[in-house]
Amino acid sequence: MNQSAPLPASGRVPGRARTIAFWVVVGVLLGAHLLLGMRTITALSLTFDETTHLAAGYIYLRTGNYRLNTLNQPPAAEMWAALPLLALKPEIPEGQPGLSDDVQTLEYSYCDRFIYRNNVDPDLLLNAGRMMILVLSLLLGLLLFVWSRALFGNGAALACLALWAFFPPFLAHGTLVTIDMALTLGFTATLYLAWRWWRAHLEQRPGWRETIAVGLSVGLVLAVKYSGVIVLPVLGFLFAAGLLTKGLRPRRAITQGLAAGFVALFALLVVYQFRPLTLWFWPGFRHVFEGTFGGRPTFFLGKHFAEGVPSYFPVMFLLKTPLPAILVFVLAAFRRRLWTRDLSLFILFPALLYFSVACLAKMNIGHRHILPVYPFLMIWASGLASLPLPSRRAVRQPVLVLVGLLSAWYAFGTLRAHPWHLSYFNELIGSQDRGYLYATDSSVDWGQGLRALSAYVRRERIDGIYLSYFGSADPAYYGIRYLPLVFVDGLTPEYFQEARHGDPTIATQSRIVLAVSATNLQGTYFTDQGFFAFLKPLTPDAVVADSILVYDLDRHPEQKRYFLQLLGAPGAN
Repeated sequence: MNQSAPLPASGRVPGRARTIAFWVVVGVLLGAHLLLGMRTITALSLTFDETTHLAAGYIYLRTGNYRLNTLNQPPAAEMWAALPLLALKPEIPEGQPGLSDDVQTLEYSYCDRFIYRNNVDPDLLLNAGRMMILVLSLLLGLLLFVWSRALFGNGAALACLALWAFFPPFLAHGTLVTIDMALTLGFTATLYLAWRWWRAHLEQRPGWRETIAVGLSVGLVLAVKYSGVIVLPVLGFLFAAGLLTKGLRPRRAITQGLAAGFVALFALLVVYQFRPLTLWFWPGFRHVFEGTFGGRPTFFLGKHFAEGVPSYFPVMFLLKTPLPAILVFVLAAFRRRLWTRDLSLFILFPALLYFSVACLAKMNIGHRHILPVYPFLMIWASGLASLPLPSRRAVRQPVLVLVGLLSAWYAFGTLRAHPWHLSYFNELIGSQDRGYLYATDSSVDWGQGLRALSAYVRRERIDGIYLSYFGSADPAYYGIRYLPLVFVDGLTPEYFQEARHGDPTIATQSRIVLAVSATNLQGTYFTDQGFFAFLKPLTPDAVVADSILVYDLDRHPEQKRYFLQLLGAPGAN
């Protein structure tokens, strides 16, 4: 008679299987975000501000001189992105512009030389920096997983991680050498650490470790982006609320609050290598503050505005957030159990304050400026997964079917837009390639489509095009044979003639194919906003990368004649 080993106690194997399955799903979600992000990185051409961020970060690391871009951004995120460049060792061009120079001209020309006229391939430089930002996006996902798990348990942690993994704006801005993902991670991490500090007080623990962590996080947020200063009133409100509700011990809380402030100041000084903040930090903060609330031209819902529009971010939230995610946020709002004191203070209040300040700003150049709001909404909404399912089978099954349908819809919508997450719009506008009818600039068109335009031109066997481009990338680098027409790229006129002269022989071709960036088509930054109005009645032959519209004017004789009359006419600022 054969004897077998004794079976384990009832329930142990299923419990272990559930644990293994749980961590497998976690790995799959992290891996999905990583793979989607890497594919996005290689698909996009260089976007508008990546030249300055990458060049500035590398120069800061190599020289310790922060003058290149410090009027626009603090240096921490730029230096993080540029770390791999230390191994690649690109050359630093001579003639770096100073703080008193016009950053809209000399800076972009200087950084163009750094990217396109160096001893290292531009794509290698760019993709190395982009991978560092993707690391920050992955860290954000892990942070959301940890916080939601601590609040609601394993089911909520998976739900929150899934919301993060397939969220188009995170895939868009977690793959570019820009500042928005770093700010989003830093703002979220600061509130998480503040929550940990609060919990330490409630549990009668010393809390000094949490105090130091909060201080370091605040200092780094201030060193990432000037708008990160909003973390200070958020923490101030939470601190006051804790004292008034007797959730904090006044003497210890005040002592640790002051200590956190000194740690934050120390962290900020470390980033600036103990240079005077009055020389480096405050001028940039004042410059950005004046620009944010001073106004900037905006194209929004088919109209032009000289300054910001208070409804810009609410509408962009509705149009650029996946509809399944919006439905989940709405469902969470109707669950009373998700309106606790801690959730209201540490999750809902920071999101609401950040969103409100964004709506007051008069610079509406991109949905990305409300990116820090979404982690809090995801954590809050993930609490739905912690609620018990209905006990009645007739109700429970439809609920599970609804969850499955929403999940499939969410993932499919992201994959449908891939890799053009920057220009993502949800189903409310119909097709995603119609986004340029509602907004421009970094909400739709940030110069990311040149690589795709090059592939389109080769596929359609087009010898050469007239190009009106919004962005700082070099079309020639992507193999595009073009003749420039009213570029908006930040370059000086002299440098433009040297670096973006294109191919004059295209003017001798009988066939006229015109490619126009969406931001230029709408005249967002043109003095003559109707410069391309003659194209509006036409259906474009293609909307490449959901951001560059292509017109074969040989199919439209009237528009072709009009265009020939316009050649050489001034149009942009």
